Amino acid sequence: MTHKSQTTALEEAPSVIMCENETTEKNPTMIQPGMDDALQMAIDGQDETWTEQEERRVLRKIDMVLVPLLFLGTVVGYADGQAYGFAALFGLVKDLKLFTPTLVDGQVVLDTTKYQLSSGISSLGGVVVSHPNKSPEGCANN
Repeated sequence: MTHKSQTTALEEAPSVIMCENETTEKNPTMIQPGMDDALQMAIDGQDETWTEQEERRVLRKIDMVLVPLLFLGTVVGYADGQAYGFAALFGLVKDLKLFTPTLVDGQVVLDTTKYQLSSGISSLGGVVVSHPNKSPEGCANN
């Protein structure tokens, strides 16, 4: 529960808040409400310099996290794609009736269009998610 003095102080606060950095060497930074944290960090760190050794250490730490995660994601994606093929071998197509038998020149031919559509539909989610939400400045949204 807030007191009346606290709520009035919050209501009277300006829209731009001044922050003080830990070091006194830099000027206070202005944080605007709704500004992206990464953009704020980029603006704040424009005048910072890195030694080559510090940069190598940071890149190594990033690599030690990202590379294993990317590898694991690739393995899981590959296994997911292969699992559908193995399921088809073990009766998925027959059990779910993902084929249509047709008679062509006196021989029965299985049309597996339903199976092909069902196997490709998982990729559709990736296409939808990867669509950009906003177009770059100056470009028309198609």
